[in-house]
Amino acid sequence: MIIIGETLNSSIPSIKTAMESRNKEEILKVIKHQADNNADFLDVNTALLSNEEDTMKWIIEMIMENTDVGIMLDSPNPEVVKACIKNINGRKVIINSVTLADRHEYIDIALEYNAGVVALPIDRRMPDTLEKRYENIDKLVELLTARGIKKESIYMDILVESLAVNSNSANESINTLIYVKEKHKGVKTTCGLSNISFGLPKRALVNSAFLTIAVANGLDSAIINNTSRTMMDTLHAALAVTGQDEYCLEYIQYVRNIEQS
Repeated sequence: MIIIGETLNSSIPSIKTAMESRNKEEILKVIKHQADNNADFLDVNTALLSNEEDTMKWIIEMIMENTDVGIMLDSPNPEVVKACIKNINGRKVIINSVTLADRHEYIDIALEYNAGVVALPIDRRMPDTLEKRYENIDKLVELLTARGIKKESIYMDILVESLAVNSNSANESINTLIYVKEKHKGVKTTCGLSNISFGLPKRALVNSAFLTIAVANGLDSAIINNTSRTMMDTLHAALAVTGQDEYCLEYIQYVRNIEQS
């Protein structure tokens, strides 16, 4: 599974503070910790800062100098993405995100820079039924492919919401995942996995339970806290149990690495 580290996000108070104060030591520690824990991409979100673009460029420079991971540009502002993606060379990039209603500028940017695109199947608001989710997914895949985005470059978000506000949210997201896998072969699936536990105690337990179910149903990628031992233990065990880790070789190597650390 493609692992996208979630912790370079300005919605996290301590990270926002470190970004605002340009605390290079703290941000670099977060970057390296995620990279060292098998992140394939690092999500970079500086949207809550007044100097969003400059801060994102600063963080991208540190990622480029200190790791070899891919970068997810996570911003509601196409101008910020356009300015920052120019600074990324020789790395895979994913742009987060395009909806049916807006941010269509990201499509042209993705085509120019051969980037992946997170597709958020919402119109002006969250769909309130599974049927509406499916309809939005179909429309969004059609829009993106018609504009030239390859299916394998689309990361369809399965819209994970907190169980604290919708007790059926996990089931709805898994059904959405299954629909994408069956109806739109080649399109990747993704999610902000930690959303499932927002507002609940012992969030890692809920996140782990949901991750196991999602992996069993073929989730391709997720924005997760890959520095959490609980999450990574769960992920490697789930991949082994669901037959996605031939002869459990990755699981065995993961355990050996833990024991040696």
